[in-house]
Amino acid sequence: MALPERPNVADLQTPTDDRSHNDNDLYVAVDKMKPHSDSTTRTYSYCLERWYKWSHSDDNTHWNHGELEDHIGGFVSSMGNRKISVATISQHICALCWLFGSDRVRTPTIREQLSRYAYQNGRPANKAKAIGIEELKALVNATRSQRNKALLSIGWAGALRASEIVAIRRSDLSEATDGFELQIRRSKTDQRGKGKIIPLPYYHLGHADICPARNLETYLLRQADLIEEPPAEDRIFPVCTKTITRIICRASYLAKLPASYSSHSLRRGLATTAARNGVDDRTIMRHGRWRSRDVVDGYVEEGTLWSKTALDFLR
Repeated sequence: MALPERPNVADLQTPTDDRSHNDNDLYVAVDKMKPHSDSTTRTYSYCLERWYKWSHSDDNTHWNHGELEDHIGGFVSSMGNRKISVATISQHICALCWLFGSDRVRTPTIREQLSRYAYQNGRPANKAKAIGIEELKALVNATRSQRNKALLSIGWAGALRASEIVAIRRSDLSEATDGFELQIRRSKTDQRGKGKIIPLPYYHLGHADICPARNLETYLLRQADLIEEPPAEDRIFPVCTKTITRIICRASYLAKLPASYSSHSLRRGLATTAARNGVDDRTIMRHGRWRSRDVVDGYVEEGTLWSKTALDFLR
């Protein structure tokens, strides 16, 4: 089996630029991985890097002389020996499918190997802790930055992914009678950029501190005091996705809350809180732009765990 010298997109397509694709340019492989999202591109980069190091290590070069199926089987076995999770192994398989083609990677033998490993080593997913209304209030009130107050309240209200939060531009916001309308230009489940408009309403006074419209309005006014006419294409929150998790962890520390939150806790928190308060599944799915009903069902089940059980007649 002839392996690529490097996981390089030039092996599949003709490069669009004049760069020399040498052996040290690992991330050439993801230059044309469109229409993949940025997060998928980063994940595939990491997976291909890991595969490359494994296949070229002295202990594993013997796998390179057989069939591709045997080679990938050896790679999966090595990850299994290190007790890597089933989900992470599946990510690596997806990256290799992009490089070699799904038909050559997802063979019956490899499928059976993954199924056997999942049966022997499967474990519950390590899910992000959901942020409820009270936790969100504590986080917002603990942070002094108006930018972070707006970021937290908008991320929660819109059930936004971290990549969607950092991509918000001034031109994506428009004022409405009851708040703001936010246009999501592109997302993980909308690779073709059809777009989706999300309402950011004014809350009643009981929840004024976490109101996305009020916090955004205050933040924009403070920005206007610093910059007379900020460009419409300027990002509202000029941070990276990892910074959002740091903001949440910092606020949770100040609020003396558990520090097990992540950026996904905002999105998960809205879904579970809405389900707990009687919002129907279809509305939650539409608002959060989920395409998988199974994912939404998981959030709904978590949010309504204690609201209706088979043991209610004993309570």
